[in-house]
Amino acid sequence: MNRNSSRTNMLRLLKVIFSYKRLHFIASLFMIGNSVSLLVLPFLTMRIIDSAIQEHNVDQLVQYIILYLSISIVQGGCKLMSDYTYSIIGKKIVFDLRLKIVKHLQKLTGKFHANAKAGEIIAVINNDTSMVENLSTSMIFSTVSEICTAIGVFIYLLYMQPDLLLFTILLQPILFVSQHWFNKKIVSMNNEYRDLFGQFIVHIQELIPSIIPIAILKGRKYFLTRFIQTGKNILRKGTKLEVLFSANMVVTSLISSLTTVLILGYGGFKVIDGALTIGGLIAFLQYSQKLLGPIIQMVQINMKYQQSVVSVDRIFNLLDEPIDISQDNRGYSADIKGDIEFRDVSFSYDGNKSVLNGLNLVCGKGSINALVGESGSGKSTLINLLMRFWETDEGEILLDGVNIKEFNLAYLRKSITVVSQDVFLFNDTIYNNILLDKTGVTEQQLIQAAKAADIYDYINLLPDGFHTVIGDRGVKLSGGQKQRIALARAILQDSPILILDEATSALDNITESLINENLRLFLSNKTVIIIAHRLSTVENADQIFVMREGRVIECGTHAELLHSGEYYYNLYSTNVEMKQIHQTLSLSES
Repeated sequence: MNRNSSRTNMLRLLKVIFSYKRLHFIASLFMIGNSVSLLVLPFLTMRIIDSAIQEHNVDQLVQYIILYLSISIVQGGCKLMSDYTYSIIGKKIVFDLRLKIVKHLQKLTGKFHANAKAGEIIAVINNDTSMVENLSTSMIFSTVSEICTAIGVFIYLLYMQPDLLLFTILLQPILFVSQHWFNKKIVSMNNEYRDLFGQFIVHIQELIPSIIPIAILKGRKYFLTRFIQTGKNILRKGTKLEVLFSANMVVTSLISSLTTVLILGYGGFKVIDGALTIGGLIAFLQYSQKLLGPIIQMVQINMKYQQSVVSVDRIFNLLDEPIDISQDNRGYSADIKGDIEFRDVSFSYDGNKSVLNGLNLVCGKGSINALVGESGSGKSTLINLLMRFWETDEGEILLDGVNIKEFNLAYLRKSITVVSQDVFLFNDTIYNNILLDKTGVTEQQLIQAAKAADIYDYINLLPDGFHTVIGDRGVKLSGGQKQRIALARAILQDSPILILDEATSALDNITESLINENLRLFLSNKTVIIIAHRLSTVENADQIFVMREGRVIECGTHAELLHSGEYYYNLYSTNVEMKQIHQTLSLSES
């Protein structure tokens, strides 16, 4: 990432920051009140000591103390309200960025998601957006406030004690140089730490949903080896980073102490000589701290800026990922009847090895169609293309005679319901997983859908029924129960096109047969595409497309294809033999 790009991204962030003009205006008023109060307090300290105490004026002392406390309360209130307002702004900015990223991720193609590392994306959404929060709000504006305050203090001190001011700024170049050196080291090391932490998140993201599969695969040692190595690297880098932070604070504190000693030493001589009052010396010391603050703040904000630049670039690089699938919200959205045609479609995931080669296929409205073939023949790829997660390399896909690229994308996907072998379920109740965002569903319709999917009796036995929480990705359910919930969900979606991609693979033959019989009542006037390895599932299809090496090599009914004695016949014969072997093994085990 070059400097021009980083500068452009930072300007884009500033546009987001200043979109909350009203809140910034309110926060600025409180910040001004805070700054003015802080400027007045040292002057009151001087008046209390030099006027009230020196002159033994009790009434004046009480008045100054009450005034001091009142201004302190005002200052504290202004600081609290300023911080509170900027906290709101910061949280809003972070939420806006996270929402933009999540929405953008949903628009990206399967090609992006196939190559992306989930852990790195999580790190951007979580860590990088948090990194820009301070830079986005109070840090920028408090620094401006402190600089303005410092200018006022400098002018006042120059008028008050110019020679004492010289001792105040004597060591500031050393402070600035040391801060610059430390910040450069800290930024570099922090970026390395962030990259390591991204790797750590990747490992965690792999583990959490896969603890049981890792144990089954005997991959525990392999996982722990990588996890421990990354953890040790984070430990070493994190320790060095903390030592650098600590050393920076020590050097800053030392220079600040030396400055204080110089002021007290020289100022003390002036007090002894009568050229300066004690109150004046104390006030000068307090004002001098306000000169040091902006210098340290400017160097620290530069450090935060350098750290944030990397995060800002990562955020906008993700937001700038090209959307290869057009998102035309005004696209074609007429009622879909369900006529599907793949016309001379060719496709490759990586641009080299073709998955589909000039494929032609027609599914008529209201028909039940089956796709069969060996693994890798391109069956599931047809679904990815029909849903427009990828675009075809050549050819076109027509829906009711209209190229699917002309459809409103959200409407297109809403019109197609897919039940896959790998069912996704939210960590929520069965009720919410079946309905999702479907509205207007009656309790009777929900029960009918659950009964048709042969899951109602199981749900009814649960203590919380439909309101049972099923865990992350439905971990509390068996594979068959997950598929039946997905089928119930598909029934309620009532889309004109239904795709069953190995949707009953986890069910036994009897349960599958029962569900298939129940589903017939809900499939009228729907275009159904069934992808299955278990060929008994597709025997009653209106037409069966036999795929091999990305082409349709046979098409017909089950009886017609068996009669031809070609590829489908061999697949079916093998399937029947395997079924008989499984049945024999089951009988021998029992």
